[in-house]
Amino acid sequence: MKKNGFISTTLIYTFFILFLILMVFLLNNYSSTRFIVGRHEDDVEEELYELSSADINLYIYVWDDDDKEYKYKNFVPTRGFRENVSYCKNKSKIKYENGEIEISAREKDFCYVYFDAVEGSVTKPTIIASDGIASNNWHKDSLTLTFSGSKVENAEGNVIYYYGDSYSTMTNTGTSTSVLSEEGITSYYVKACSSENLELCSDIEEYVLKIDKTNPSCTISLSGTSFVATYSDTGGSNINTTSSSSTTQEINSAGTYTFNVYDNANNLSSCSATVTNRNKQLFTKVSKTCNSAPSSYGCASGKHHINGKCYTYDAAGHNCYCSASLCMDKGCCSTRGGSWICDHYWYYGDEIVTGYSYSFGSETTNNNEESCTPNNIPCDSDHSGQTYVSCTSTGSKCDSGYTEVGNYCYKNN
Repeated sequence: MKKNGFISTTLIYTFFILFLILMVFLLNNYSSTRFIVGRHEDDVEEELYELSSADINLYIYVWDDDDKEYKYKNFVPTRGFRENVSYCKNKSKIKYENGEIEISAREKDFCYVYFDAVEGSVTKPTIIASDGIASNNWHKDSLTLTFSGSKVENAEGNVIYYYGDSYSTMTNTGTSTSVLSEEGITSYYVKACSSENLELCSDIEEYVLKIDKTNPSCTISLSGTSFVATYSDTGGSNINTTSSSSTTQEINSAGTYTFNVYDNANNLSSCSATVTNRNKQLFTKVSKTCNSAPSSYGCASGKHHINGKCYTYDAAGHNCYCSASLCMDKGCCSTRGGSWICDHYWYYGDEIVTGYSYSFGSETTNNNEESCTPNNIPCDSDHSGQTYVSCTSTGSKCDSGYTEVGNYCYKNN
């Protein structure tokens, strides 16, 4: 009896110790944890791996209509949750909402979540241009198109983007493409497919690419006292009338008048005209010259003035002259073989001017002179030969190269 009693006591203590060890283990491992698997396929594998290595092992099954059985999947469907058949072995609670699975557990558990058959899909991609301009609008430079935003839903696989410039040439793969198009209109087409099922693809997204690299033209003409600009575009995008300057500007002051013209690709051209005041003065110029004329005559001392000539006398006071030469005395005349003849005038030379009179000549009038310096001189002995000038302002004119418009002058730049 003692031996049996000892054995019984030993067994009791052994079970008691095992019970205590189990309780300590359970208490140390007691947890209240929420595990969530996102609906985004790119995150599913990583999250499932974290779950499988933690205290909860999660298994997702989706009904396969073809094989008539549930099959294990590595994604979380967005609908079709079968709450009545989903369970955890150790009774952890399963909650499904908005494409997310949430499990509240106190201990290690194995959970099996079931979904009805769902059809997989891939969401339509988004195409974004590097210059931020939306499809079917104009660009002026080369650019890059980037594809993004697609997801594989209710199916396995990652997203692969296929693109091309027609429906039949969407064979290129990648998330972007550089566009070096010449001017004109081209369409780019993009679709997203599952890497596990290339027949599971999104709807096709189209980006209409319009390129205009040519600046518009701008010319200025005059209409009355206003400038009128004419705009034209040859690049294809046409003139942007909202962004461009008004085509009419009234001339009301000196300065530069500028017109800016944009096309719908935002290419810019400018044209301008310079306006100045009519700063070149015009004058009526009247000029006349101070002229002098002899007013009195005389002869040198000892000479006699007769009929505009001056003569000399002999010693006796007679009017004599030598027939041979112009000698001044009888002896001279004799040596020259001449006859000394008296009672006649003897020529000596021209008369001498002894006085002058002064008067202005006839006036000369010049109109529209660009320069005129007045010279209001009197006509006297101090100003003989000089010209009297009077200036009367008659208006103004434009500098060379400018055209008159009202009270201003202009030229196109």
